[in-house]
Amino acid sequence: MTSFKAAIKDPLIAKKYKIFLTVTVFAILFGWFVVVGVYSDHQSLISRINVLEKNQKNTNETDELKKTKVNTGLHAKPSANLASIRIASQKQISSTVPGLPYALEVIIQTDKMIEPVAFIVEFDGPIGNGNVFISGGGVRTEGAQGVMGEKATMYGFEWRSPPFTPDRTITVEVLSKTYVQAIRLKKVKYSGQ
Repeated sequence: MTSFKAAIKDPLIAKKYKIFLTVTVFAILFGWFVVVGVYSDHQSLISRINVLEKNQKNTNETDELKKTKVNTGLHAKPSANLASIRIASQKQISSTVPGLPYALEVIIQTDKMIEPVAFIVEFDGPIGNGNVFISGGGVRTEGAQGVMGEKATMYGFEWRSPPFTPDRTITVEVLSKTYVQAIRLKKVKYSGQ
């Protein structure tokens, strides 16, 4: 049996030994990078899960709002020609009014053209002020808007034109003294005032 030192001196054995050491080092480095990458991905996933859990309350509230149906004022089954309107989203935004530190942005969508436009958005608490916009701009004619209701929990708006169409959204921004959420959306008859 030959000794290790004697075997290393043999060029063929020395070459095989160098290849073995190189492959072993690369295998160890590859394993290390796999472990570090998996651990990093795991930590990112845990972080994302924590964020999703924190947002779960808001998501549940938004899902409930999406299920809110439009009050058409009719007791018969709705026909295929009635527009479906919905609160597409709502989120807290920054307020610049000192006495009304909370601001909420509510986005409304439809699947059919509506003209004239007349809606009331109801909130779960009193609101102090608001504004309404339609995407795509345009001058709203014969319109009105404002806080409504005995407890100031509704914001109503109407205009004759431009029409509310599926490719446009209506944005309602309300300011309040406390945190509020939109709970109902109602299509109402255009008053023309």
